Amino acid sequence: MPVKIGILHEKIRLDAKRSNSKRLEEALRRLVEEYSGVKVVVLPPYPFTGPLSVYEEAKAKRVIWSNAERVPVGLTKIKQSSIIATLTKWSYRYGVYIIGGPIIERAGPRVYLSLLAVSPGGFVFDKYRKVGLSRLEERLGISYGKKPGVLNIEELKLVVGVFIDEDLAYPEFFRAIQAESSNIIIGFYMPHESYYLGRVKNKSASILTADLTLINSFLLARSKETGLPIILVGGAVEIAENGERLIAMPTIPVEPDTGIIEDEIRDVNDLGSHLIVEVDTNTSKPRQLRYPDIVSSKLSCKAVEEKTWRTSVELG
Repeated sequence: MPVKIGILHEKIRLDAKRSNSKRLEEALRRLVEEYSGVKVVVLPPYPFTGPLSVYEEAKAKRVIWSNAERVPVGLTKIKQSSIIATLTKWSYRYGVYIIGGPIIERAGPRVYLSLLAVSPGGFVFDKYRKVGLSRLEERLGISYGKKPGVLNIEELKLVVGVFIDEDLAYPEFFRAIQAESSNIIIGFYMPHESYYLGRVKNKSASILTADLTLINSFLLARSKETGLPIILVGGAVEIAENGERLIAMPTIPVEPDTGIIEDEIRDVNDLGSHLIVEVDTNTSKPRQLRYPDIVSSKLSCKAVEEKTWRTSVELG
């Protein structure tokens, strides 16, 4: 039986955790009530605080240390005021798996940008730490993740490949997702100044967005390379009071054989809506990889630990 996934295409406010939580829970409630049978709900990117790239650099450092929290995996005690507690409460209350983030994770002296996978049982069962950091994130002291983005929802027999922002630029990263027999890839992107993915552009006087021609070309290439559908999850962040200025990104579904599904795109005019995707885990399979490609893809992710990932790409 196909697994039904609901994608929230929402607007949040910068650095407004409490009001963002209320808005997202209301959107989650509406989605679950409107579409019976939804098993997985995906939140918009940077759902609680907005992306670090939107803050002034000095403010971004303060945001990191005031919002960083530990992410326990499995059945363990959770601080009630934390983002983790909010996500686990929603998942339990509405009986769905939730994929949400990035949030700022603290692990000892290190901080990561992490995606979380939360079970209806009320606990985090998996997470992914961002591998492809931007130069700003490096300067801010964010640490590299070491593993490819793969979330295994065993109960649904669903394997979800995930990526965040700069990860989209690295074909090796996607080969690692492919090697893990993923059924679908879900990515999170909010426009920012990127060495690989282009600059922020003016969609209008009040709306900033990404170079969509460049982003779409990356999405098409990654979908064809892996043989998997990709959903790029977007949304918008208010970066000025009263919603007078937004940074926004469409939610874009891509199929390996047919390309971008234009009729299913959710743009800035569709904020407050959602996209429903059905994944047949018996038929949605990645293209076969040769054994040397599997080995090299896994080594590529491990190379981040020695901080050779970006250098090797730049040197070609």
